[in-house]
Amino acid sequence: MVKSISGYTHHSGIYQQKNNFKVSTIPIFTKNDTFNHSVSFKAQYEKSDALRLINQAQGNNLAPDGKGWQCAFFKMSDDIGIKIPSPYNANPNPDHNGLNNIKEFYVLNKLQSINPELAPKPIDLIQQDNKNYLVIETVKGIHPHGGNFTPEQIDNLMEKAFQMDIHGIVNNDLQNGNIFLQKDNTVKFIDFGSSNILLNDGSYLSTDAAPLNYFDKYGFFHQNTNSPTENKFLATFYSETPLYDMKNNSENPYLKIKSNISNFEHRSLYDYMTSEKEEDPIKFFTNYLKSKAKNYHAKMETYLEGLNVSKETPEQYHAVKEAIDTEKLFQEIFENPDEKILKTELGKIQIKWLINSQDSYMKAPSAYKDFIKQTQKYLEASDFRHKEYFQNTINYLTDMINEIPHLKNGETKPLLDSENILKKLFKSATETALEEVKNSEIIKLKPRNKKIFYILGSITAAGTGVGSYMYNRKPVPKPPQIVIRA
Repeated sequence: MVKSISGYTHHSGIYQQKNNFKVSTIPIFTKNDTFNHSVSFKAQYEKSDALRLINQAQGNNLAPDGKGWQCAFFKMSDDIGIKIPSPYNANPNPDHNGLNNIKEFYVLNKLQSINPELAPKPIDLIQQDNKNYLVIETVKGIHPHGGNFTPEQIDNLMEKAFQMDIHGIVNNDLQNGNIFLQKDNTVKFIDFGSSNILLNDGSYLSTDAAPLNYFDKYGFFHQNTNSPTENKFLATFYSETPLYDMKNNSENPYLKIKSNISNFEHRSLYDYMTSEKEEDPIKFFTNYLKSKAKNYHAKMETYLEGLNVSKETPEQYHAVKEAIDTEKLFQEIFENPDEKILKTELGKIQIKWLINSQDSYMKAPSAYKDFIKQTQKYLEASDFRHKEYFQNTINYLTDMINEIPHLKNGETKPLLDSENILKKLFKSATETALEEVKNSEIIKLKPRNKKIFYILGSITAAGTGVGSYMYNRKPVPKPPQIVIRA
């Protein structure tokens, strides 16, 4: 039995749009990788074409154009494709029936009503043989690992992340492959199958769709996510449901929301910063924080000030006021960041990335301890708003580490200097000088003279290091103890 729910009353009319697309012929690769087999589809969507492609794909007669953790993607034309359930064998929670496609269909419709440029347009959702197939607009552009962010694209990413945050839709998987950089200097996000959805009670619908039958729950979606944006958002200040997975949460301790920016930073930005794509990564990151101050934190501050919270609920009223002040703090700190701020933000992102990495998570505790020592020095040398910022960061990371007991009790490994983003990007003056000398014309000498030069350089570097150590030798405060909470 084939069932389509694209005509669901909540979304009525959205698919009646007619586009003057040309008919295209798409080469389809068989299991034998032969190139003599092709199927013609009308570029204007027709369900019969979609069913024909689904049947061929399910018969293993077609090679996908792309493959994700849960689904394979097949193009019908340059403008239309289908997500077909096809989870990897290694997936611990395989979604064989495509239940996440139902959630994504709903989320993409919500995103279209917020801003059509946030994500691809959903075209149809087809149920056949108890499986769910998502027909969707294709996105044109390149991924960050295939190109460079422009300043305008960073601004656009911040604005769109803010829009999704306040409407309660969090992608949860903003890694490089799910971000498209487009020719008009904008970005677009894809793959919302793992997204969280903010409900009217201030809690988030679970990422895990597999245990739920979303056709039975479809009415539940509309009953619980239809209220105005600010009512849902205000409910987060009243909700007693704890937020888990802190690395994806807002770093504002008074703002109990999940954040697309937090997810982007450790899922994509960290990899971008370590890819050596930017000639001047420090300058890039400085401008990134400035954009974050202007296009995210300033907008969030204005949005929070517009919430109609009652003074008759003093606890929530106080939380909103503190949340506003913290957004102001972030805006002030990031709009003109110095080296200490840059190092603190990069170090924090690195620890999140380590926690999220299956291969490197055991290095997170040692990176955390080094980070806390350094940040405490910054804290002691700062005053007023900078002191607030450093204390907030220490509290945030300490709570995050405490949330993951196996990082405290399990096996740990040191983070090597060659793996440390701070060591890579912020070299000491001595290291920089030696590197410049090594690359200069001076060392293009005979081997014997070169050896003598290196020995002298090493002695000079060692002397500089010792002098610096003796001058700065002060008692180092102990980092906060990691307390595993019950």
